Amino acid sequence: MVRKILTYFLYLAGICAFGAYLWFCSTLSAAASDNEVCRDIRITVLDSALIRFITAGSVRDMICGSESPIGKKVSEIDIHALEERITGYGAVKKSEVAVDRSGIMHVEITQRRPVLRLEESGGPVYMDETGFRFPLSDLFSSHVPIITGNIPKDDPEWERGIVELGNYIFIHRFWNGQIEQINVTGDGCLNLYTRIGDQQIIFGKPEKIDYKFRKLFSYYRNIAPRYGWNHYESVDLKYSDQIVCRRKKQ
Repeated sequence: MVRKILTYFLYLAGICAFGAYLWFCSTLSAAASDNEVCRDIRITVLDSALIRFITAGSVRDMICGSESPIGKKVSEIDIHALEERITGYGAVKKSEVAVDRSGIMHVEITQRRPVLRLEESGGPVYMDETGFRFPLSDLFSSHVPIITGNIPKDDPEWERGIVELGNYIFIHRFWNGQIEQINVTGDGCLNLYTRIGDQQIIFGKPEKIDYKFRKLFSYYRNIAPRYGWNHYESVDLKYSDQIVCRRKKQ
């Protein structure tokens, strides 16, 4: 019995000693971190091969501003405020800032991915896959469909539909290369303009998107090759179970 109690006591004492050791090490590490100085900034724009709205140089300018963190103690640097400052730039979707033990500040940037460009009354903007709008950039132009015309304001249902349409076009390579412009009529309906053929594609409201594009693909596969790409003035997709084509006037 005494032997079991002694074994248990030694086991408990070992756990306490190990815990004290970990606490001591963490305390030393925290003290070292408090006194560590930021020595350099290394910036990575993760998707820069595809999108170039922002550069490492412009991010560095945003971080440094009027007062550079280089030379300051890590404990005096507001990491959260830096991340918010960077993300405040419209084209930045996410920023992560961390300082390693050697005093190097690592900054990782994820940019927003445009799916549409809207020619709004207040000026042109990009729209990303979530519906977030952000300004155009002098550094980079994204080749996405341009929306013109009477773009509705404060219409959540239309907004959801147009975001769904933009994402649909973006992920389907064929439509991404084919749809060039989308014009919005007074009632919020859409007319599409394509790279091949000069016919107007009457799409209607931004709804039943996959169904309408399947009908349009059927037109490309079965009707246009038979009668010619410039035979029709318009192709109407609004009606169920049919495609209404209007011939050009002779």
